[in-house]
Amino acid sequence: MGVHSHQTALSIYELSDVNPVKLYMAIPVTFRRRAKTPKALALHRARLEEKDVEQRQGFAVTRPIKAIDDLSTTESVSCDFVQQALTEGRRKGIITGKEVAELQRGTILLHWFNALLAVNLK
Repeated sequence: MGVHSHQTALSIYELSDVNPVKLYMAIPVTFRRRAKTPKALALHRARLEEKDVEQRQGFAVTRPIKAIDDLSTTESVSCDFVQQALTEGRRKGIITGKEVAELQRGTILLHWFNALLAVNLK
């Protein structure tokens, strides 16, 4: 089962001005597809935990902090969009200081992203 992720997730949560050209989806690492992937899709293999995914009416989407983490590591959008999403998520209350702190502790981060998280812990 695919989960909306990356830029698509940010768009669903209305956290940034990013306008995805494709539908970004995270799929299980064990997923195998024989047919060619449609051009409208961008598939990313991922091991998602239950805490990373929000079930919506009829679809699943990665939680905002997971989408931001994914984008920071793939560097598929400008860091300005990542900063905007993090700031907006904190403002809306859908990204908590605890989530930011856990992300900062749990992964090796790019310098710019680590600095951004530090600012958003306040």
